Amino acid sequence: MKYVKSYRKFRIAVAVVSFGLILGAFFGVPGTDWMAKIQLGATLVSVLAGATISTGVILAVGLLVTALFGRFYCAAVCPLGIFQDFVSWVSWRKDALKWNARWFRYGVAAVAVGLLGGGWTVVFRNLEPYSIFGSALATLAQPQSAVWVGAWIPLLLVGILAIWKQRAFCVAICPVGTLLGLAAKYAPWRISIRSEACVGCGMCEKVCPTGCLDVASRTVDNERCTRCLNCVSVCRKDAVLFGRERVVEKASASREEGRAEASETITNEKPKAECSRREFLGGTAGMALLAVGAHQGACLLGGGKDVFANENLILPPGADSALNLSWKCVDCGLCSARCPTGALLPAERWDSLIHLDLDRGVCDPQCSICTTICPSRALRPMNVAQKQQWQIARVKYDPQWCVAVQEQDKCAKCADICPTGAVVIQISPTGFHIPRFNPELCIGCGQCRSVCLGTPQKALEMEPISRQQAICDTSDSFRAAVRQVRSGEAKCVMLRDGTIVAVEQGRGVMPLMNLSQRESLEGTVIVDKVIGRAAAAILISEKVAAVHGELMSEDAVEWLGIHRITTGYAHLVPRILNQNRSGLCPMEQTVAGIDDPEQAVAALKVKLNRP
Repeated sequence: MKYVKSYRKFRIAVAVVSFGLILGAFFGVPGTDWMAKIQLGATLVSVLAGATISTGVILAVGLLVTALFGRFYCAAVCPLGIFQDFVSWVSWRKDALKWNARWFRYGVAAVAVGLLGGGWTVVFRNLEPYSIFGSALATLAQPQSAVWVGAWIPLLLVGILAIWKQRAFCVAICPVGTLLGLAAKYAPWRISIRSEACVGCGMCEKVCPTGCLDVASRTVDNERCTRCLNCVSVCRKDAVLFGRERVVEKASASREEGRAEASETITNEKPKAECSRREFLGGTAGMALLAVGAHQGACLLGGGKDVFANENLILPPGADSALNLSWKCVDCGLCSARCPTGALLPAERWDSLIHLDLDRGVCDPQCSICTTICPSRALRPMNVAQKQQWQIARVKYDPQWCVAVQEQDKCAKCADICPTGAVVIQISPTGFHIPRFNPELCIGCGQCRSVCLGTPQKALEMEPISRQQAICDTSDSFRAAVRQVRSGEAKCVMLRDGTIVAVEQGRGVMPLMNLSQRESLEGTVIVDKVIGRAAAAILISEKVAAVHGELMSEDAVEWLGIHRITTGYAHLVPRILNQNRSGLCPMEQTVAGIDDPEQAVAALKVKLNRP
C-alpha cells in the first residue's frame, strides 16, 4: 500500500506550492495572480453577484472535484487551512474537535450565505478563509497602521483555535468548508476503515485534525474530513484506506476467505444527517429572502441609501458604486497589497469598504493592477487605456490656497501633470497664470493635488462621487458638442467616429426621438441637454456607445450603467421635474415603473403619437 501512503506527501507538496503561489500573488511575483482567482469563497461571491463564464466554470470545477474526491481544497489550496495545519504542527497540543457541530455550522453557513444572497457580504467576508488570511497578509505587503490590528485579530483567533483544537474553525465555523462538506459527504473516493484489519490502536484518530474518525465504531465522517491523509499514512495495518468504495470492498474481499460479500468488511457507515441538504438549502433560501426584505427596509429607512455604503470614501477604479462594492468585495486585501503607490487601503472596520487615500499617494493612471487581480470581480476589469478614461472622483479647487492666485506665481504644475486635460491655464491680462478646471474631464487620480504647492493646505481636494463613470471623450469634437449644448445652440448632438454628424433642436425627448427615427444611433456618442429615464430608454434601445448629459437623473445613470453604456454628466439630480417643479416631467411619468427599455420606448411613442 505504499502508493496510497505517498498521497499524503503529494498533498503536502501541493500545499507548499499553493501557499508559495498565494504569497507570490500578494507580493507581486509574476505568474502567480491566477492562484487568487481559484479561491472558492471569492468565486462564490462573484457567482452570486453576477457571474462571468470564467467564475462559473471555476466554481463548478471546484465543486465537482470536491464531490468526487472530498475536501482537498481545504487541505491543499485554502491558505487559511494550510496556515492552521502549520500552527497545529508547531504547537505541542494536538487535540481535535470531536463535537460534530452540525446545527451550529449549518446555521452559520445559512446566515452567511443567505445574507450574501440578499446583497450583504459583511458576514460572509468576515468568515471567509481567504479573506481572513489575505487581509492580514496585505498588511505585510503594504503596511497600514490604521488597519493592522483589525486585519490580524481574526487570523490570531483562528490560530488560537488551531492550537486548541486544530481544524476547529474548518469543521465548525467556516461557511465555505460547510458548503464543500455537503458536496463531499457522499464522494465516491473516500476515507474508509476496514474493521477486520483495524486493531483499535487509535493512531489514525490521534492524528486526525478534524476529529472525523471514530475508531470505536470504525466510522469516518467524510463530510468533515479535509483529506489530509494523515490517518492513511500512520496506519501500520493498512486498515485505513483512501479510494473508491467498491475498490476498497473488493480489496477487503480478497483478504477474507469465505466471506460472501466484501461490503460487510467495511463499517464506514454513513450516519444519518441531523440536518439534510434539502433542509439546509431551504434554510439558506429563507435567510436570503429575509436578507432581501431587511435590506430593502433598511434602505427605505435610510432614505434609499445602503446602510453599508459609505459615500464619503473614494473607491478604487472599477468599483462602480459603494453598493456594488459592498455586495461583491470580500476584503481579501490583494488589491491594496499590490497597489504600487500605497494609496489603496483595505477596510478599516468590519463593515467598511476598501478605499483610496489620496493623501498617501495617487491612483496612477498608468496602472490598472487592482482591476485585473480582484478574485471576486468586485472591480470591473480594465486595461490602462480604459482606466485613464474612468472617473473615480472629482477635483475641488479652492483659489485662496493657490499660489498662482495668492502669490501671483506662474505655477502650472497641476495642468502639466493632468492626464486628461481637465486643467487648463488661463493667462490674465496682467500675465498671471490662473488654473481652470473642467470636472467632467477629471478622473480623480489625485496627481494634480500631489504636486500642488498651496500652503498651509493644498488648493486642490478630491471629492468622492456616488457612482463611477467613464468620461465620454476628450476629443475636440466632443468638447465642441458640449459647448453647443451648453450654450443653447443645440439640444442634442450626435457624434460618430469622433465627428459631429447631427444636431437637433426641440424640447424634452423630441430631439432624441427624431434622431432615433431618422437613423441608427448604434455605436454613436450622444450629447444632450437633459437626460432622464425616458431619454435613457431610447439610448439603451438604440445601443449607443456613450452619452453625456448636462443634467442627468440618478435613475438614468443607474439604468445606463446596467446596460454598460459609458455615461458622463455635468450635474446629477435625483429626478427630472416638470417646468414649474411641482412633480415629475410628463415623459418621466410615462416610463415610471417600466424596466424594459423597449416597452418604455413604445409607451413614449404612444404618448407622443409617434408610429
